[in-house]
Amino acid sequence: MRNMSGTERDTAPNVGAELRRIVEGEVLFDTLHRDLYSTAACIYQVTPLGAVVPRHEGDVRAVLDYARRHRIPLTARGAGSGLAGQSLGRGIILDFSKHFRRIGPIDPVASTVRVQPGVVQAQLNRVLRRQGLQFAPDPSSSAWCTLGGMIANNGGGSHTIRYGATRENVVSLRVLLADGGLIETASMPRGAPSGSDPQARLAAGLEAIAERHRDLIQARAPKTRRNASGYALREAVAGRVDLAQLMVGSEGTLGLILDATLRVVPLPKVKATALVLFDDLQKAGAAVVEILAARPSAVELLDRTFVEVIREADPGAGGGLPAGTEAILIVELDGDEPLEVQARLARLAARLTGRERLASEVRSGVRPEDTAKIWAIRKAASPILSRREGTLRNTRFIEDAAVHPERMAEFVGRLRALLAKYELKAAIFGHAGDCNLHCNPMMNQKDPRDLRTMEAVAEEFVDLVIGLGGSLSGEHGDGRLRTPYLRRAYGSLVDVFAEVKALFDPQGLLNPGIIVHDGSYGLTDDLRYGASYRRVATSTPLDDERWQREIEKCHGCGACTHYCPVALETGDEAASARAKANLLRAVISGRLEPGVMATPGFKGVMDLCVNCRLCHSECPTAIDIPGMAILAKEVYVRSRGKPLVDRLLTASGPVLRLGTVMAPLANAALRSAPLRRAVERLTGLAARRRMEPLAGRPLRPRVPSLDPEGRRVAYFHGCFGGYQDVDNEGRPAIDLLEALGCTVAVPPQECCGVAAITHGHLDEVRAAAA
Repeated sequence: MRNMSGTERDTAPNVGAELRRIVEGEVLFDTLHRDLYSTAACIYQVTPLGAVVPRHEGDVRAVLDYARRHRIPLTARGAGSGLAGQSLGRGIILDFSKHFRRIGPIDPVASTVRVQPGVVQAQLNRVLRRQGLQFAPDPSSSAWCTLGGMIANNGGGSHTIRYGATRENVVSLRVLLADGGLIETASMPRGAPSGSDPQARLAAGLEAIAERHRDLIQARAPKTRRNASGYALREAVAGRVDLAQLMVGSEGTLGLILDATLRVVPLPKVKATALVLFDDLQKAGAAVVEILAARPSAVELLDRTFVEVIREADPGAGGGLPAGTEAILIVELDGDEPLEVQARLARLAARLTGRERLASEVRSGVRPEDTAKIWAIRKAASPILSRREGTLRNTRFIEDAAVHPERMAEFVGRLRALLAKYELKAAIFGHAGDCNLHCNPMMNQKDPRDLRTMEAVAEEFVDLVIGLGGSLSGEHGDGRLRTPYLRRAYGSLVDVFAEVKALFDPQGLLNPGIIVHDGSYGLTDDLRYGASYRRVATSTPLDDERWQREIEKCHGCGACTHYCPVALETGDEAASARAKANLLRAVISGRLEPGVMATPGFKGVMDLCVNCRLCHSECPTAIDIPGMAILAKEVYVRSRGKPLVDRLLTASGPVLRLGTVMAPLANAALRSAPLRRAVERLTGLAARRRMEPLAGRPLRPRVPSLDPEGRRVAYFHGCFGGYQDVDNEGRPAIDLLEALGCTVAVPPQECCGVAAITHGHLDEVRAAAA
């Protein structure tokens, strides 16, 4: 591989320029985009050479061929929602999330669907739901994670106990290999001749490796229901040779997925849920075995530490749970007949609270609203943990181990002891049916002492999991987080992994260093925050510590990619809310010079925040992205002045008042393509931007005589309701208020200032408000 260190800044523009000549999609090798693609939902930060957003398969092949000729690493990326750092790399990032979104065909008879890797899991299920179907694996990030990422990591979720993880739901894959070959995976008989066909050659090579190391593979296989660690050698050669089984969970190290045929299942007609409380962890462990006999669709564990951490942060979030609750299991049953599902739940509750008294209480929910309340307790964790103030933050580094369900109580008990040894607080929760549990200790990654503790805890944790016959990852993959520990976990089996990697990717081109460790990094290397992280003075409003803390709250989960209206429309990483926090963190930490804030490129990213304020309610950490973006725009305005297009858009009140006087003429001008193009050249206001027509009869001020005893309302309509969509917003609002018995006044109105605020013209707003 080409050595990127020390030459990145010189190399990136050259590589970017060369790729632009052969790629139709976006080629993003500028400093800002390199920083945007240096992080994901993990604790790491690795600056790539650049990113390419391929428009079609020809682009993917062109980038692969170029990378192979120049020996530049390639890392595939979906939503950037992975927690282990497998979507970060020092070479070229291939972002499949924007253009590779095709769904179909759907085959209800074969129970399959064909998808591209950039399709979001929830988007697929919205389409499938129309036919009464679903793709069952459902990670907590299903609203924004891509299917390519799920395939790469063998993603799971709460319902794998019933439906299996991603591997069990993949039928076949179309894969572009490192050497440029293209295969459509198919199950092949063992002992088939290799020939010249690339799939047959790889299948024969894989079979030979598996046969040579059969005893080692069997001995080192985790004794778990779930495993997303290492290469799935045993599954790939079980009875027949199926390269799809190997590709799932390979984290982009063996090939680039272009299409996937997935298995779909009917949606259950009925769901019933129970909240099962325990006063003893051992009883909860024993109960899991009983519960599994009832064929549940989900079994989730919340241990005592979970409840304690939640109650500490929000005393009202405990859902009325009694004191002394040591563990909670959320159990879901599903089926087609309501009475049958309710009867199964009733029998299960009777067994759990019967003679053996495993559970202290069972609270059942059959109605959708009852079920939602029960699941709300499980879903409360992440937002509350993420919103905690202070230096100790939710740190994901021992967060995805799996052991056999029969060993759950022992695992949780010993994990609690490990946390107590190092005086760490952490919530423990996860998928009890598969015993794939998550634990995120509260730590300060900027403190060297905490970093040393992380390393010590991680080593003891690995020994604990392996000693119980478990896997280091049940659903999140190895990535940068766990790859350094795979030799400790698998012993000499990692050398077999290296043989497989060499068979598929002899140059080590695809996501190098992941699963097959190259020794170039350890657990606490390349942290987003680390011992060397420092805040620097910028001589801007961002020097306010309150804003610095706000910027650093973003952990990059990617949830904003599914609620931000601009990100949803464009599909661009720069449009996501996390992009603003990432760039501003780069400024306050010195990764980028403060002067970059006065550049059009930086302002262009900040302008993609339209101040809708959905971040305040939808972001798990409730970050004030609009506030920080506005401050960044203010820095630009103070340094460079107000761009003409911004002046035009922030003068909307006077412009609209004037326009309504000549509404027919103004509306004709808005519809004129030649005139709009001329305006774009003159002002920068995009011709393709949709402009709402002006109302011929705008709302006029009116101050009726007011009854001192009556219900009086002053209506401030804003520009849209007063000058544009008057008949559908402004007047109906007045009519509704009057129908409710209110006397409505429409006072003379000045500009509210929202447009000026959104564009960073804060001095103008302050002057108007003075």
